[in-house]
Amino acid sequence: MKIYFWVLSLIILFFQCECPNISNKNKINKTEDKFLKICIIDVDQGDAILIMTPDNKYILIDGGKKTYGNNEINPLLDSLQITHLDYIFASHFDADHIGGLDEVINHSTRESIINYCYDRGDTFLSQQFWDYKTSIGNKRKTIAVAETLIFGEVKIICVCVNGKLINGDSVKVKDENDFCIGLVIKYRDFEFFTAGDISGVDIGNHKNVETKLAPLIGDIDVYKVSHHGSKYSSNSAFLNIIKPEAAIISVGTNNYGHPAQEVLNRLINIKSRIYQTNSSDYGNIAKEQGCILNGDIWIKVFNDFYLVDKDTFLFR
Repeated sequence: MKIYFWVLSLIILFFQCECPNISNKNKINKTEDKFLKICIIDVDQGDAILIMTPDNKYILIDGGKKTYGNNEINPLLDSLQITHLDYIFASHFDADHIGGLDEVINHSTRESIINYCYDRGDTFLSQQFWDYKTSIGNKRKTIAVAETLIFGEVKIICVCVNGKLINGDSVKVKDENDFCIGLVIKYRDFEFFTAGDISGVDIGNHKNVETKLAPLIGDIDVYKVSHHGSKYSSNSAFLNIIKPEAAIISVGTNNYGHPAQEVLNRLINIKSRIYQTNSSDYGNIAKEQGCILNGDIWIKVFNDFYLVDKDTFLFR
């Protein structure tokens, strides 16, 4: 009988000591409301990325094509009760990146942009650019390479623009895609990279910015795949250095051959899990290699792990 009570006491003591620790750890991870959130917004063929920092700063990168500001971005901002944006970035001046920005700006007036709308500077001959420039007015500002915005533990670093790289090197660029702003978003142990439509080949007017840029970025966690997975982007040398665990492709059903199967294969070869906003007539992603969400893709970054959609990634 004494042995029975001794064993029973040990069992009770074990559960009293051990279980609350496990439960509390899970509780902290699951209920923590201050964390970094990044939404790759489904704007069909185009780009739009919303960043929400732990201290409630709101940053928008690109605005998709015309109508997508009104039809996709503004409803998302309204649903999240976001009434202002601290910064906007226009990665470059192609219509599927800036076409909807004037609609976002006009939705609540330019005064709701607390600071600036950063772009590559200069001008561009298109109606979309004129609409964007008119709507943003004196809030427009040319970004400088190495310029860094800091929001508590979140840093947004410009690693390239107009072919200029953060280490002082440069690539002589010609195509609008290669003038793109490249940004690294850092939060604690997490790093996210996005660079609009930047190229990784020397073909025609396209210039290989990626290969020189890769060592300056290093190993990252999530890569917003450049140029919607175009064959001109994401070369092997670049991917073998940045080694993203997750790769996100923003693409539409009516596009220009995106994503290219050779790019998908390169991502698969480095064991990136691929997430695609929309179905496409091009490229094939096997179920075990990734998924097509047909909607927005959310990234949520906690202390010890981050989520892409419903998938959990532990920090390496």
